[in-house]
Amino acid sequence: MPSFVADDMDFPRKSRWSIVLAWPLLFGLIIAFAISLAFGATLALAVAVGLLAGVLLVLGVMLVTTKLVEGQLGAAPADPEEHALLFNTVEALCLTNGLSTPKLVVIDELSPTVLTYGIRVSYARICVSAGFFTQLKAVEQEAVIAHALCRIHRGDFRSDSLCAVVFGFVLTPLGMRKLAGNYACALRGSDALLASDLAAVRLTRYPPALVSSLENIEHQNGPALPNYLDHLQIVPRQTQNEPVRGRIGVLVEV
Repeated sequence: MPSFVADDMDFPRKSRWSIVLAWPLLFGLIIAFAISLAFGATLALAVAVGLLAGVLLVLGVMLVTTKLVEGQLGAAPADPEEHALLFNTVEALCLTNGLSTPKLVVIDELSPTVLTYGIRVSYARICVSAGFFTQLKAVEQEAVIAHALCRIHRGDFRSDSLCAVVFGFVLTPLGMRKLAGNYACALRGSDALLASDLAAVRLTRYPPALVSSLENIEHQNGPALPNYLDHLQIVPRQTQNEPVRGRIGVLVEV
C-alpha cells in the first residue's frame, strides 16, 4: 500500500459497496415474486423468478451506474488542450504515486467543486466544475485533485456511486432518494473524507493548499445537484456527517 494512504488503524476502509447491491436484489426479488404468485406460479417457481429478477437488476445497476451518474450531472469529457493543466496535474500525481489515471469530465457549474464516481478503479471518473478552473489557484486545484484520487484509491467512490443510483433511481418508487447521502456516509465511515484529505496532503506535501481550497468551496453557493448526487462532492452540502470545518481544523494542525 502506498505510504501516503492514511493509516487504516485510524481510518478503516468501509466502502462496503456490496451492501448497497442488497437493496436492488431484494427489491427485484420481492416484486418479481409477487407478480409470479399473482399469475398463478408455484411457490418454488416464484422464488426462482424473484431471484433471477433480483440478480439481473443488480447486474443492470452495475452496468449503468457510471453512465447514469454522468448523465445526471450533465458531464462532458474534459478537453486535453483547453484543460491541459488539469490533465498534467492528474497524470503527474498518478505517475508519481503509481495510481490508475481516471477519466476527466467537466460540468457547466460556476461554483468550484470536484466529484468522484464510477464502479471500477480503472474506469473511475473525476468530475470538475467550470468554477474549478476560474476560482481555484493552481496549487488548490492540485490539492482537490489529490483528494479525489485518494478517494478513488480508498474505494469510497464505488459505494457512493451505487448509492446514488440505487436510492436515486431503483428505489425511487419507495421515496428513498433522500437517504442516498446518509447511507453512503454510513457505509464509508464517519471520517472517510478526512482520511482522503490527509492522504492528499501526503501526495502534495502542502496542507495549506487543501485548507484554502476547502474554505473557498465551502463559502461558495454549491452547484444545484440532486440530493442523491450531493455526497459525491468533496464538500457535500446536504449531508453533515463530516462537517468541513472539522476537516479543516485537523488539516491546519498537520
